[in-house]
Amino acid sequence: MGARDRHRELAGPASQAEARRLTGELRAAIEEVRSAVLVLAARVRTGHGCGPHSGTAAGPRTRAPSSG
Repeated sequence: MGARDRHRELAGPASQAEARRLTGELRAAIEEVRSAVLVLAARVRTGHGCGPHSGTAAGPRTRAPSSG
């Protein structure tokens, strides 16, 4: 989206066709963010050893339980 488009959008109400176009672009952007968050969350889980094959839902233990 160029600077001219941004100024036009700020200038006043959009037509129905323009509103539909902007809504479609917004939905696509939201879907891109959602996908990126899922990928990032999977990478974080893998990096912390909390993946689906780590043995426990909370991930591996890092120290033995204290006795006392």
